[in-house]
Amino acid sequence: MINRLSERVVSWLRREGCVEASEVPLFRYAAYSFIWGLLPFIIVTVWGIIFNALLESTLLILPFMLIRKFSGGYHLSNPGICFATSTILLGFAVWGLTVINSTTSSTGLSVAVFLSVVIICVFSPIDSEARRLSEKEIRVFGRWARVIVIAMLIVYIIFLAIKQDYVAFPIGFGIVLPACLQMPVLIKRLFANTQKKHDQKGP
Repeated sequence: MINRLSERVVSWLRREGCVEASEVPLFRYAAYSFIWGLLPFIIVTVWGIIFNALLESTLLILPFMLIRKFSGGYHLSNPGICFATSTILLGFAVWGLTVINSTTSSTGLSVAVFLSVVIICVFSPIDSEARRLSEKEIRVFGRWARVIVIAMLIVYIIFLAIKQDYVAFPIGFGIVLPACLQMPVLIKRLFANTQKKHDQKGP
């Protein structure tokens, strides 16, 4: 779907004379990346309308996308499955916001937020098999992930302190989600290291 849409965008630009033949592959990739990057905003907007939580869903997706860009985590190789999984995950997140907004206690969420900040600061970035990061990229991405997540934590604490829970809770969820997407990779690596040590010891 995204491939076809990006092809149509580039074809239209080609007809309008905005793109030379030699630039088509570059613009096709740029269009694909732009549309793919927009998808989470579109998905969360739809869920926000469905659950009558458009503001909350927007406040959730902004920190999530910023942190996720540099923190990395679990990725699915199949775009279709990735799209379906992202849709379900974001749907549960927006629904979860509507549930937690109906309660008065923020203790559970705050604990999850602080744990998530620690996880992201310690383990970021987590690259994928499809795109391995260089040593320089690991340093730069890790630095940005820590800066952004700590900035978001400060914003979360400020809005929580001034009793603006309708702003604080979505930002908190936006911090927790990237950490949740790191956990499958961390667990997989833990099992792999345990198995490796067991194999080295022998029977």
